Amino acid sequence: MNNFYGLILIPILASSLFAEELPENIKMCIEKSEVTEDNELNGPHGCTELLMRYMKTNWRSVLGDLGTIAPTDPKKCRVMRACESLPPEEYLQFLNETRDMYAAKKLSTLVFQKVLWASRYKEGFLAMNYQVPAVRSFVESLFPLCPAECHDSFRGVLSGVSKTDYEKTLRYEERQLEEGVLLASQGTPPGVQSDTIGNESAASPDSNGRDSSQTSVVAQSPGAFSRGRTVWLWAIGLAAGIILIAMFLRKAR
Repeated sequence: MNNFYGLILIPILASSLFAEELPENIKMCIEKSEVTEDNELNGPHGCTELLMRYMKTNWRSVLGDLGTIAPTDPKKCRVMRACESLPPEEYLQFLNETRDMYAAKKLSTLVFQKVLWASRYKEGFLAMNYQVPAVRSFVESLFPLCPAECHDSFRGVLSGVSKTDYEKTLRYEERQLEEGVLLASQGTPPGVQSDTIGNESAASPDSNGRDSSQTSVVAQSPGAFSRGRTVWLWAIGLAAGIILIAMFLRKAR
């Protein structure tokens, strides 16, 4: 009988020990951060970078004790966003792991949707890697799990149409940069990264949570795996700045 109770207590104690070992600053960032309407991870200063760095080396342990570390759906969504810092091969493992958790009803539909509809860090991962057998296998496995309204988006990824559409979006943004609508001096649209399978150059995010060394394009499937409003925010900000400078100069005269 004592052995029986011991077997029951072992996983409970192990789970509690891991939860206690979770650094206080990570706990705070999970608690205080949020996933915004634009689908981005946001929180107190430095939290996005901190969470993404932590998940890069601890994501398996975190998923293994997700119910303790992130007991509510909003907190789970923050963890999922932070896992977008993973390099390509590991990110694909993460996708498969979360799919299995969803199939086993360990993740809600809301949380799994956040995994599939990635933010700018991994928004084009599936579309750009659609010819990789392991990626195709993952996308095909989604059909029986996800509602019928998602199936056209999955077919778009598998056919390569999503890759083509996303590349058009990126080319449009690059033209805007060249024409000076955005910050042309920087020369690279926000969120552009290299995340194709076989590319090991993925770097840690910078202080803004952006991967600093990733420079080549990764696409995103419009409608199922999609972009935020960053481009128009940059354009509006630049236009507002120009208007303010013009008003200041007129008053100075």
